[in-house]
Parts: sequence; structure tokens; C-alpha cells
Amino acid sequence: MAGHNKWSKIKRKKGANDAARAREHSKVARAIMAASRSCGGDVSDLRLLSAIKAARAAQLPKDRINGAVERGAKPGSGDAEMVQMRYDGSVPTPSGKVVVIAVALTDNRNRTAASVRASFNKVGGELLETGANDWMFENVGVALVPKRKSVEEGNENDQEDEFHEDDLLEAALEGNASDVDFGTEDDEHAFVKCDALDLLGLVAVLKEGMYEPSEFETRWMVKDETSMLELDESSLEKFEKFLDRMDDDVDVT
Repeated sequence: MAGHNKWSKIKRKKGANDAARAREHSKVARAIMAASRSCGGDVSDLRLLSAIKAARAAQLPKDRINGAVERGAKPGSGDAEMVQMRYDGSVPTPSGKVVVIAVALTDNRNRTAASVRASFNKVGGELLETGANDWMFENVGVALVPKRKSVEEGNENDQEDEFHEDDLLEAALEGNASDVDFGTEDDEHAFVKCDALDLLGLVAVLKEGMYEPSEFETRWMVKDETSMLELDESSLEKFEKFLDRMDDDVDVT
């Protein structure tokens, strides 16, 4: 789901109950399978590495991660190819209309389109033509980089090099980053932003400079935060219900 400009905001928290955890595990496993299929199961592939990192963050068991990699690399005859779909829409609230871009990973376009449409209809919203909300959002690459240098494999006992913001900034700019936000002194990570098409190249440059991101992905994000609608309590409650329905859809990422 699109709409925010900081990593802590674009990662919507999931419920802690078993059903929510199972849905999240299914989503990250499907993402691994799709990434593994595109690279033949090469675990050094950055897209697959990103999917595996997300699965670990979601606490997907190691055996399920390995199984998803293997199944993606060698799909069975009954495994349909998964494709990424984008849905633009709007949700009415007492404070005004909230525009939305939802992204799904699906093996059945008709099923997913019907499910997403039902989620919008349930709250009186509507699906729009693809691209209708481009005026509000931009597709960008984002990377969360620890404020410390990575330790080379085999040298885990070595003391980590001292972190310097200028060094990370130089590496990020070399990788075509458009923005680097170091946050406050209490923040353990820097937020690096780039064009979506430059993300994998940026990650490769950061890794080479010993600044391996802990997470990275492409996201639809608001172009101008000053244009964001401020929701009152009743509007926020209605929009949260819509988000809950979308979270319940295993295809929506």
C-alpha cells in the first residue's frame, strides 16, 4: 500500500494473532517463490535476497524459506506463474477522499481484481484506471542501512570500522541515490532513497562499500507530504478498516 515517506511509516504493522501471522507468512513465501523463479534459485540474486530478508523479518521458519526458494527455482507443472499487479483507487472519508495505490502478487488476475474491487466497494470506494494516482505518488527504491559498517564474512570477530556519514553518503550517491536521511542520533539506520530502476544497483554499490542494507524494496510513496490529507478520528477509523481488509488479502503485498 502506498502513501508515506519514511520506512517506519510504509511498513504497516500486522496483527499478532495466528491468522494474521499465517497470512503474512504466505505473502513472504510467495514473494520468495516469484523472485527465485526469476533467477533460477540463485541466492546471491539481490531480488531474491531482498525477499529472503523480508521473510526473516516476518519470522518465517528457515525450512519454509528454503522450500520456497527450491519450489520457485523448480516449479511443478501445476504452479502458475505469479505476476505483479497495480490497482489505483480512492476511499471516501468524512475528511475527504484518500487516494490509494495497491500492489498485488498473484497467480490469478481475475480472482485478485475481484477481491481488491470488493475491498474498495465495502467502504464506498472505487477502483480507477491504472495510473490515475500518478499525480500523487512516485515509484521509488528504498533501503534501510545500519549506521555501522558490515563485517566481512569470515572476519566476524574483527571490530567493525567506525561509521562516518560522509562515507555512506558518498557510496549512496555513487549508486545514484536521490536522498539520504540519517535521522537522529538515536536512530540505528539511515534511510536511502533512489529511483526504483536504480535500486539493485544502489544495493550492490552499498554492499561493496561495506554498508549492506538490512532491508530494501520498491515502494509507491507520496511525492509531496504537504499534499497529504489529515484524517480526523472517524475518517482514520474508516480507512483503518479498509487497510485491514486489504491486509487480509493474501495477494496484496
